[in-house]
Amino acid sequence: MIIASSSIPPVPADAFDGWPEAARLRAAGDAVWANDPEPSPRLTRAAAITGAPANVWRPQARAEYLSRLRTVRFSADWALALRAGVLPPARPENSQARLASLGTPILLLHGRQDMTFPVTLAEDAATEMANARAVILDQAGHMAHIDDPRGWLTAVTSFLAEG
Repeated sequence: MIIASSSIPPVPADAFDGWPEAARLRAAGDAVWANDPEPSPRLTRAAAITGAPANVWRPQARAEYLSRLRTVRFSADWALALRAGVLPPARPENSQARLASLGTPILLLHGRQDMTFPVTLAEDAATEMANARAVILDQAGHMAHIDDPRGWLTAVTSFLAEG
């Protein structure tokens, strides 16, 4: 199993305290929702584009990311469900214990500069789960596969070759 650029435990409210750059870079994307709170495909596209600096760590990789975003068909279905209170939880209860109990090898592939899911959550989960290991890409953010495609592919290929 590969869990990439995500988190098994919930993200604590103070996860990015002490990282002012994260707050600054996330502010632009967050402002899109604050300035126009009615979910729509136009709004989700605007949030993705405006949030690119918080998701892609290396400035030279952002053009590729923005190019990919131009081909995405955005919707607001998830945002409407969230607002209506009917979006199911992103992670099941006791997700870490449940994953550990599977015994299946797990790769936690993460960018050190991830401003959505702090890298410490992946590192801690790998330490606490005997069946998991973390590969951290130092010069990658939340879109680690865009920031460091070679490192990302090497980690995935190596992990799959072990199994």
